[in-house]
Amino acid sequence: ITFVYEVREETGLGVDQIAAAYTLARDVFALTGLWAEIDALDYRVPAAIQTLMHLELQEFLKAQTVWFLRNESWPFDLESLVGAYRDGVEALLADPESALAPLAREQFLAKQQMYAAEGVPETLARKIAALLSMPYVCDLEKVANLLGRSIVEVGAAYSAVGDRLGFDWLRQTVEAVPLDDHWERLAAETLLDDLADQQRELTRVILERQPEQTGAEAVTCWLAEQELTLQRAERLKEELKASGPLTVAKLSFAVRHMRSILARAL
Repeated sequence: ITFVYEVREETGLGVDQIAAAYTLARDVFALTGLWAEIDALDYRVPAAIQTLMHLELQEFLKAQTVWFLRNESWPFDLESLVGAYRDGVEALLADPESALAPLAREQFLAKQQMYAAEGVPETLARKIAALLSMPYVCDLEKVANLLGRSIVEVGAAYSAVGDRLGFDWLRQTVEAVPLDDHWERLAAETLLDDLADQQRELTRVILERQPEQTGAEAVTCWLAEQELTLQRAERLKEELKASGPLTVAKLSFAVRHMRSILARAL
């Protein structure tokens, strides 16, 4: 009930659409199997760790449910959409490091090691840590399908964009900012969605304009011509750091300003 209420509040959509998107996200990421693996660890790992894994996957599932509601047309063709996303997701989860920028890679390894230290089997710890480190994985697959590129290649470009232009830092900062009430939580979620949209669109444009270059090479070539853009993005980051305690209002300005910086670059 809480899940449906929160998604409905965030999207304004009906229960039937939310239920379909939930099913789609669950099946794309094969979560039923992961839940069973977690439940099979009864008396083998601390109950608190099992609960934590379930809660983190629940938050991940909610985010992906919202993503499908916002990015795919209703009514959903569940079988077709699962097929369109599942293979790419599996390919990326088999090699998550290939699509993770340095900051995200550190978080992935820390999460994997934390679960493994509590007795969670290495394969399961790796799967869950990979999912939690890549909330944007459907963005990658959508761009890959659109451009006819592999999701691993798109992931390499996406991570380079996030690292060099400060998207990763901004995202982590938004996630860590203190939220005083329900409305600030909704505002923070909107900022995260906006950042994801900007990073996906920039990745798509860079790869589309340089079809002969691999993902990482395409970003390197684009950045070589974008010294002013890099300077502006870095200046924005430094000004935020120097502004004192960060708030949703400050970060809202920063995300809007980032969009204007990129608009001038494109």
